[in-house]
Amino acid sequence: MKYFIIPVCLLIILSACSKKKAPGDETPNPHPFPTGIPLQSARGATIGPAVTAVIGAGGGTLSSADGRITLIIPAGAVTTAQTFSIQPVENTLRPGYTPVAPSFRLLPENGEFAKPVTVKIKYDPEKLTSGVEDGLRMAYQSASGHWKPALASLDKAAHTLTAQVLHFCDVTFYEQFELFVDKNELGKGEKANLAVGVIGDITDSEDLLVNFQSAVLEQMYGQTGKYYMDIGGHYITRVKGWKLVKGGGVLTPKRNLFQWEANAEYTAPDEITRIDTAIVEVTLEGLKDIPDPSAPGGKRKLGTLIIRKEIRLVPDGYIQLRVNGKDHLFTQSLTAQVHEGLIGIGGNFNHGEMGIGINVGSSRTGTFSCENPLANNGKAQITWAYRKGDVPVFASSMYCVEEGGSGVPKHSAGTLKLTKVGALGEFVEGEFSGTIYEQRSGSEACDFDQKQVAIRFRLRRTL
Repeated sequence: MKYFIIPVCLLIILSACSKKKAPGDETPNPHPFPTGIPLQSARGATIGPAVTAVIGAGGGTLSSADGRITLIIPAGAVTTAQTFSIQPVENTLRPGYTPVAPSFRLLPENGEFAKPVTVKIKYDPEKLTSGVEDGLRMAYQSASGHWKPALASLDKAAHTLTAQVLHFCDVTFYEQFELFVDKNELGKGEKANLAVGVIGDITDSEDLLVNFQSAVLEQMYGQTGKYYMDIGGHYITRVKGWKLVKGGGVLTPKRNLFQWEANAEYTAPDEITRIDTAIVEVTLEGLKDIPDPSAPGGKRKLGTLIIRKEIRLVPDGYIQLRVNGKDHLFTQSLTAQVHEGLIGIGGNFNHGEMGIGINVGSSRTGTFSCENPLANNGKAQITWAYRKGDVPVFASSMYCVEEGGSGVPKHSAGTLKLTKVGALGEFVEGEFSGTIYEQRSGSEACDFDQKQVAIRFRLRRTL
C-alpha cells in the first residue's frame, strides 16, 4: 500500500502548628507550614450556550442541555415570573479537569429566593479517579472569587450531588481525595510521579484554594498551578498499601512534604509492544468525615478509601484508529516529518493491509479544523485506505456533494489536536475526533458512508 505524506495550584495549604509525624516515622518534619492566603479565582469563561426558562410562583424545573445539572424551583420560591438560566463555564477550581467536573453559572445571580432551590449535579463514575466516589463534594464560587465547599448530599445509586441554595453563583463538584499523576501516558522506561492529594484547607477556613510560595512548589514538583495539597494527618491517620495492580514496571513509594509515604514514582516496563494500562493502588485509612445532610448524623463516614489510578502504556511509536468500536494499531513504517510549516504523519497496519496519513498545515501545537493543509494555514486532513477482499477502499476527512450537476468538495467538522511537536528524534503527539467519509465500493460519484472515528498518535519525529 502506498500513500502520500507531505514532508513536514499545586496550591499547598499548610499549617504553622502542624508537627505530627507520619505513623512510624521518627524523623522530625523539616518544613515550616505557614497558612496561606485564600486565593481569588477568575470567573470561568463561558464554554457553551445557556439554557433558559421562565418560571413563576408555581415553581418549575430546568436542566442543562447535557443533563448534568438540574434546578428544581419550588412553589413560592419567587413571587413573580423570572428567567432562570444554566450557563456552562470553565472550571477555575480545577483547571484542566473540565471534561470530568464542568462548572455551571446559575442565573439570576443576585436574586434571593423565599424558599431553597434544589441544585442537583450528575457525575459520571467512570470518569472519576477509581475509589473516590464517597469523597465527592459540591463547591461554589463566592462573589469575592473564592471557591468554598457546599453542603451537599451524595446519592451513589443515582450518581448525583444535591444541595439547597437561597441564591445563585457558579457551582461544580470535586473529588476531596484523589490520586494525582503528572503523566497519564508513558512509553517504555518513562516515569510518572503520583501523589495522594486533598482539595481543601487544613485550617478549616472553608476556602478550597489557598496561595503558597511558588518557589517551594517549583523546587519540590517542578511546576505550579496544581490545585491540591499534600495529604497529612489533618485528613487521615494512615497511608499504606502502595500496589501495582496491573501493567508491569516498577512502583516506588516516596514521602511528601508532610513526611507521609503518600507519593510514589512509577516506571513503565522496558518493553511495551501494545497499548496497555498500568493500574496503581493506594489505601487511605481513618479519613475525616464529610458533612452530608442525607448521611446518618449529618456526616458521611469514609473510614477507608482504596484509590486506583490508571496510566496508559504505549509503544515507542503508534497511530491508533478506532472505528466501529474496533481499534487498529499502526506500528509499521511510521513517519513524522516537520518541514516548512507542514507536518506529515503516516503508518501501516499488518504489513500494508491498511495505511493512514495525517497532514497538518502547521509546525506547532494547536487545534486544527479540516480542510486542504497548506504551509502554516492551520488546516488538517486525514486519509486512510485498506482492502475489502480484492477491492481497495479509501476514506478521508474530505468528501464531496452534488451541487448543480457537479461535485463540490466538503470537509469533516472534526478537529485535530496536536499536543506536542518535539525536536528531531522527539515525539509528535495528538488526536483527532470526528467523521471520516468512506467512498462506497464501485462508486465514482459523491457517494460516501460516514464513519465516526477517534485517532491518537505518538511518533518519533524523523525530519
